[in-house]
Amino acid sequence: MANGTLDTGVDKACGADARVRAKDQVFSYKAALLAADLTTVSAAAVLCLWGLGYSALFGRDPFQQAVFFAACLAPLAFFLNFRLYSHHLIYSPRYHLTRLGAACGLGLLTIGAVGVLCRWSELVPSGLLIPAVIGLALLFVVVDRMMASRFIEENLLALVKVLGLAFLAVGFIAIIGPVEESLIVLHLEKLFIGVLTASAGLVLTRLVMVHLVFNRLLRRYFRRQVLLVGMNEDAEGITNRIIRRRAPFWIAGTISPQPGDQLSSQVPKSNLGRVQDLDCLLGEHFFHDIIVTDETIPKGELIRLLDLFTSRGIDAWFSPKLMPIISVKLNIDDLCGMPMIRLNSVRHLWLLQKVKHAFDAVAVLVGFVFLWPVFAAFALAIRN
Repeated sequence: MANGTLDTGVDKACGADARVRAKDQVFSYKAALLAADLTTVSAAAVLCLWGLGYSALFGRDPFQQAVFFAACLAPLAFFLNFRLYSHHLIYSPRYHLTRLGAACGLGLLTIGAVGVLCRWSELVPSGLLIPAVIGLALLFVVVDRMMASRFIEENLLALVKVLGLAFLAVGFIAIIGPVEESLIVLHLEKLFIGVLTASAGLVLTRLVMVHLVFNRLLRRYFRRQVLLVGMNEDAEGITNRIIRRRAPFWIAGTISPQPGDQLSSQVPKSNLGRVQDLDCLLGEHFFHDIIVTDETIPKGELIRLLDLFTSRGIDAWFSPKLMPIISVKLNIDDLCGMPMIRLNSVRHLWLLQKVKHAFDAVAVLVGFVFLWPVFAAFALAIRN
């Protein structure tokens, strides 16, 4: 396998040596989206608090203001449910806007659920709260069993999350002070308007960031470099779909059983070598993703390659028909409209573990601070 072939395929993909792309981008796609989302909803929350006026905030516990501020962030709680940070999905305006609208709608529904729970005693007898929750939970279980599908499960999970966040918010309100005198209960309408404003701001921000900045103006810098392993119809279909749909990928080259094979696609792609050369190729060049469609690779060799890719920090995609049994246990992802199984690589695992341990410690400490009166009451009761 000649170096000239490698340089032609990979260097054209990047416009420079591929090893430069191996450096982590300082300005990450997901980090930029998260920063824009937090800035948008935080600005809406600040405007909502400012709209309450000085008289409404004067003398209020800072914790009440913090809970009111956090309630304005409700739409963000559902972004992960609808995969609104998955670059290979949100490039499609239809997918992006429908899921974004669903997340914002559930955020508004959460605020409505908080209002209903806070004013439950005014609407129905208080003794019906627990039976209503149990009945709703049983209804979710029955629907999930009768209409078992991934779509139903995802939507039921989102609805359960709405109720969970609502109960959590009401619990914090009750801990801070009387529920009837809390900022959220007294100014529920303004909070709803604040969340609605945040939702509108999120839609506008996402339209600008994703479909204008990332997909048009800075498209060259946020495309993921892909190596395609295979020369069959699936490989041609994926390549043509990526080109036709302007997906955020760039096929840097292909790997085939024979070095002379060429992919028949709308745009010619360089053949970088054979499957046996993958170890050497990955050592010389950098790829974000590798898509495997070659059905001639033995199952044992395929497993070894998938492990190699993920250990190198590369996301691996492969067709479900390459391993039919695995598709029963794993969720099928979507790559430009084609069902694919995706194995994510975990980068900076040591740092993520340390962050998780720190978060667990802080969460336990905060929980203990809030619950220490309960522990003290139990201790006194046992002592007496």
